[in-house]
Amino acid sequence: RLVDYADRFLALVEEAVHEVPEPDVPSGVLTIGACETLCAYLIPSILMNFRREYANVRLVIHGDHCPDLPNRLLGGELDVAFILDEPLQLPAFVIEDLAREPLTIVVRRDHRLASGESVALRAFRDESFMVYQQGHACRRALDEAFGLPGMRAQTTLEFNSDEAIKQCVLAGLGVGVVPRMAVERELAEGSLVAVKVRDLNITLSTQMIWH
Repeated sequence: RLVDYADRFLALVEEAVHEVPEPDVPSGVLTIGACETLCAYLIPSILMNFRREYANVRLVIHGDHCPDLPNRLLGGELDVAFILDEPLQLPAFVIEDLAREPLTIVVRRDHRLASGESVALRAFRDESFMVYQQGHACRRALDEAFGLPGMRAQTTLEFNSDEAIKQCVLAGLGVGVVPRMAVERELAEGSLVAVKVRDLNITLSTQMIWH
């Protein structure tokens, strides 16, 4: 009859050891939110280093749309969030600007604009664009840059995924616009080519925010 109690005592002691560690040794659960692009291309290497240094911390990662992360942080669902957006001004949070990320216009290597020469914006007139859905920071920046008289797209395919945009461009459906980090491998392999556009410099900020 005592064995069951003994097992529970031992389990409770083990739990207490994990929950109440040595002083100055970080432990517990850290809940992180990040947009899809950062989850795929930035967060993994950071978390690998973090886990190596803080083995007692359990990490929980939530992928979400950037506009939704501040509200989840404010509601206590997240401890920290990584956002790729225009520089944020949110009084309720501490915001650290980590890096600037250029948006890159990419085409398949056999596309007419893949020559490597710089082109003007009008070179994209009547092209088919693979872009993010409305509300995404990349889409806002792109609409502002291309919202010029006479500019128009033949077709616009909207996605909420870097991978979907890349695959459509690789299939020859048109021009894609993504953060540079999302296409580094394809650019290195030569399957995609970055188009240089004169007088166009669109960058977003990778930002870490917490309450």
